[in-house]
Amino acid sequence: MVGRKDERRKLLAAQSSETRRGLSPREISVLREAHDGRFYYAAITVAPRRAELALDFLGVGDWEMSVFADDPTRTPSDACAIRLERRPVRKGGHIAFDLQGEGGAVAIFRRR
Repeated sequence: MVGRKDERRKLLAAQSSETRRGLSPREISVLREAHDGRFYYAAITVAPRRAELALDFLGVGDWEMSVFADDPTRTPSDACAIRLERRPVRKGGHIAFDLQGEGGAVAIFRRR
């Protein structure tokens, strides 16, 4: 039986052409380019912090970023509470978003 879990798995990048990592004892971030041209950025943290990323890796043109992150209005009482934010982004831009303590976020970049 193919369920929603299997459908979501198809959206994840099984292979990538480039990976950038940022590691420290208190935070981890990874940026990967998928074989289909999408980019995935993931960040987790121990203490609350602001995640920042220069968008120099994007190609020219219009892109959309979807961010899946802990919902600050419901975390930590509901560990499964996620908020979704979508916005247009462009090469050369810069993004920043707040990470909750003991939490993280995933951003997916795709051409519009």
